[in-house]
Amino acid sequence: MTASTARAAIAAMIACAFVSSIPASATWKREYGSNPVAVQEWFKKAQVTEEGQKRISFKNCCDQSDRFDTQFRVDKTTAGDAWYFRSEGKWIRIPDDVIHSDEIHALNPEDDKLPEFEAMRRQGVLFIYSGQPTCFWPPEGGI
Repeated sequence: MTASTARAAIAAMIACAFVSSIPASATWKREYGSNPVAVQEWFKKAQVTEEGQKRISFKNCCDQSDRFDTQFRVDKTTAGDAWYFRSEGKWIRIPDDVIHSDEIHALNPEDDKLPEFEAMRRQGVLFIYSGQPTCFWPPEGGI
């Protein structure tokens, strides 16, 4: 690992691990550091949607939320898609104001083919704070 790569990785770790004076549930996990720098940078830059920011008191998903690995379900019986995630055996609705319509892509297009980005697009990405969804990128192509 070069010195500049190491510095970038450390900066990303610090950015996601930063604890503000407001109580937060986001915590740095050792496995985050094993991700490629491009993936760490994506998480560092991931933001709550503009609509979600009206309700949620922070802007960056990684500031106070943790990524939550789970199953997703979509109800396509209405005009819009209603997304749900599974937690403790229950299906919980994801508020529309935190659902991103943009796809997951690396900040640098050259990094977009990394298997981590392909997996994130295929699986979807959900951030949770105090049990509530704060940021959600649906799985590519829906369910």
